[in-house]
Amino acid sequence: APDYVPKNGLLGWYPLNGNANNEQGAMPNAKMVNVTPITGHNNEANGALSFNGINSVCTIDSGSSYLTNKTELTMSVWAYSLGRDTNIVKTPFGAICGIRNNVDANFYILHGSTFSEYRYTGINGLQYTASGSVAQNAWKHYLFVKKAETIEIYENGILNLFNFSTTSPITIQNLPFNIGALSFNTDSFYYHGFI
Repeated sequence: APDYVPKNGLLGWYPLNGNANNEQGAMPNAKMVNVTPITGHNNEANGALSFNGINSVCTIDSGSSYLTNKTELTMSVWAYSLGRDTNIVKTPFGAICGIRNNVDANFYILHGSTFSEYRYTGINGLQYTASGSVAQNAWKHYLFVKKAETIEIYENGILNLFNFSTTSPITIQNLPFNIGALSFNTDSFYYHGFI
């Protein structure tokens, strides 16, 4: 991982530079399904992956096991939304990354047509959901920070929300950590864009 990335406690660094390998930390490489390498946010060749909104995903099986009983968690991701083309995309939502069971283990970022959604839920079942904005056809940086007792959300470096208090950890160990999709009921919330 680059020097600017803190290494203490780092579970994974997935630059998605033509593959879905973890280049730092304990989490395994992700399995890629129907993704294509593409130019990244810094204009670097193979610096991102393209997700088609239909069946593209990178999956870390039982990825939630690496997040269990942590008092602090952070997800940082660059994403470029291509919008919710109803001829392509099956649902009005597209997941950027995370885990989800919608009961007692949520830590994810997703897009709606006009908003971004961040959700954290631990073992106590209380859901903490916040919304931000979506940049269509442009790169945007999303940062989701769950501290010991607060949640912070940054978009392009600007703190958007800082108003949730939670100490409840995630304890579910068998959920996949996905990039570009999140399963919910019969939907997979495939992402249409670049990550």
